[in-house]
Amino acid sequence: MKTVVIALALIVGTVLSALTMDAFLHSDTLPSNLEDAKALIVESPSQGLIMIETIKFDSVTWQNIQWHNHLMIIRPPSVLSTVAVIFIAGDYKFTQEELSIFRLLALQNKAYVAVLFDIPNQPLFGGLREDWLLSYSFSKFIETGDFSWPALLPMVQSTVVSMNLLHNYVKNMGDKIEGFILTGGSKRGWTTWLTAAMDERVKGIVPIAFDNLNIAEQMQHQLHFWGSFSPSIREYVERGILDDLDNSVKRDLIQYIDPYTYRMDLEMPKFIVVGTNDPYWPIDASKLYVDDLPGYSSMVYAPNAGHGAEVFRVTQAVSSLIHHINTGEELPALSCQSASFDGGARIQPVVEIGDAELNELRLFTSSSPDGDFRKSSFEYEAI
Repeated sequence: MKTVVIALALIVGTVLSALTMDAFLHSDTLPSNLEDAKALIVESPSQGLIMIETIKFDSVTWQNIQWHNHLMIIRPPSVLSTVAVIFIAGDYKFTQEELSIFRLLALQNKAYVAVLFDIPNQPLFGGLREDWLLSYSFSKFIETGDFSWPALLPMVQSTVVSMNLLHNYVKNMGDKIEGFILTGGSKRGWTTWLTAAMDERVKGIVPIAFDNLNIAEQMQHQLHFWGSFSPSIREYVERGILDDLDNSVKRDLIQYIDPYTYRMDLEMPKFIVVGTNDPYWPIDASKLYVDDLPGYSSMVYAPNAGHGAEVFRVTQAVSSLIHHINTGEELPALSCQSASFDGGARIQPVVEIGDAELNELRLFTSSSPDGDFRKSSFEYEAI
């Protein structure tokens, strides 16, 4: 019997008509195997019985720039999982502690674990990185109307190529996988959402620190909740991306890049990991999308965490998905029933543990005089 801890966080708190990203995803011929991608082994930091190899490959040409990515592949001594895990990451660098986490995840789950680096390739266009790079690419779309410009397109394409190559690698090793679990944080979380909606090989996702589906409504919610946009998204504010979102070109952009557009293709199980103190989004941002998602969707709140989450919560979420997909055991579900009385509210948690064993139920609470929880402290009690 698998044991789980369920944490309960107390939270206060149109599809448009234009071209969509899936129409452009395969506009370029994407490499389907290691040979097509000109893949080369560049590092083999194998440890003991675990095989670890890193390959460098050509993924996609975007705006006449050839993208190169690194894919670290970790194979445990015994492979029993039918799904492999791909962590989507930024620059090609990692610590020994991070490597140990990936190794342990592969060992414990008897699964291939891979890390895709260089999402996005950067710096580009005179030194632009991260949100400055994405906001620049969005501004070029607004200027030109060219749907190839948003940098999320090559980010998704590179992730699709990594699945192609990992499948090819696994086959060459004499092993077999039937699908993938994707995970990544922030812009890589955004990429996780989009890739999952466009590739049926994705069997489960753990997006981290991207609590921003239904983007146009989210931006209005920020203005209502805080009175201004979060300083954390200033790259998009300063470029004017968020001005006049009713503009037809900007509506096309939002539809193109918003995972909410593709929500009906997100039927796979989803653990959505968010820090309660993430400065990017209001604490109740999920209310604008999570109930509209098909299939199993569970919010995993990391108490007192910012734009990121505790590693433990991420690895446990990934392991739970691996176990669920391989065994078919039902995932636990948590919902709340609420009722108002005498100016207050009564909240009753409803826990469906499925095939798991409930170890502990915790109620996390915090308070804020103005609804801004970015610097609040969450405390819990067992219930």
